[in-house]
Amino acid sequence: MTAFGDDEVRRRAEAVGAMLLDKPLSLVELRAAARSLARSGASR
Repeated sequence: MTAFGDDEVRRRAEAVGAMLLDKPLSLVELRAAARSLARSGASR
């Protein structure tokens, strides 16, 4: 989660397979991200 998600931060997150969420975020976005990670079997 970041308040300053510039292109470099996004590139670095993608390079390691991380999901990046921009602040402020809604609970709907957070729930969707959690469901997506749970479905994929991610253990990060």
